Formats: sequence, structure tokens, C-alpha cells
Amino acid sequence: MLTKNWKICGYKVPTYPLFMVSGFLCDVIQGCIFYILSLFYTIDREATICWTLSYSASIVVRHTSHRLVVFGEYEGSYWSSLGRTYISYASSIVISTFMMHYLDGGFGLERKYAYVITTLGTGIYNYFALKASWRPKNAESTVGSQSEKESLASNAV
Repeated sequence: MLTKNWKICGYKVPTYPLFMVSGFLCDVIQGCIFYILSLFYTIDREATICWTLSYSASIVVRHTSHRLVVFGEYEGSYWSSLGRTYISYASSIVISTFMMHYLDGGFGLERKYAYVITTLGTGIYNYFALKASWRPKNAESTVGSQSEKESLASNAV
């Protein structure tokens, strides 16, 4: 993990701000995929189709970014970790697809505004879903690990 030892004023940087940075970079990539796809789709509800395809495709990039910036190495194989990541994002893909559909079609928002609202709306949920499913390679390095709790307990005595 590239950010393992990052500190501000002597305190380790929490994972959520790192997730926001990583997610933002991935949102930019997803936005580029969304834009390219939208050039080819000229049917009704094009924003919903482009959103779903771009979001699904961007999860591969998100998986790598979150490994490097936020959560560190994963337990098991690349494919099992990527599968867990897709499963974590599955409900978000469904929810965000409906959001995009209604914002674009039901409320008639422009595609770019519907994209931004949908992206912001799913970000916080995604953090908690992914954090719960990520299995770090080295459990000793995770926040809240048993050794860290024991260390804190012994320091308190």
C-alpha cells in the first residue's frame, strides 16, 4: 500500500479520506468511459446504459486503486479479490442504475448532472461495503487487529 505510512501532524491518515481520493480518480476514469460510450448510444435512456456499463468496467480500476491507496494487499488470488469487489459493488450498481434512470428520464436532468449526483450518492455507501468485504493479506497491519488491540491494552495499564 502506497499510503501505509502517511501521517499528518503525527497521526495516520484515516482510510476514508484516502478512499475519497482513490474514488475520485476512478470516477474521472469512469467519466471518460461514460463519455466515450455516450458518443455511441443515441437511444432513449442512453445515460442509464452508459452509466451501468462504465461503472461496471471501472470496478477493475477501482480494485487496483483501492489496493494501492486505501486498503493494501488483499488475501487470496487477484480473481477472488476482484470477485469480492464486484459483489461489494453489485448493490451499488443496481441502486445507481435506478438513480441514473430516474434522474435522466424521470426528472429530465442533463446527463452530466445526473452523472455527478449519482456518483456522489453512491460514494459513501461504497466505502462501507468495500471496507467490510476487503480481506487484507496481513491481518496484523489492519486497523483494529487483535495485536493492535493487545498493544493498546498493554499501554493503558
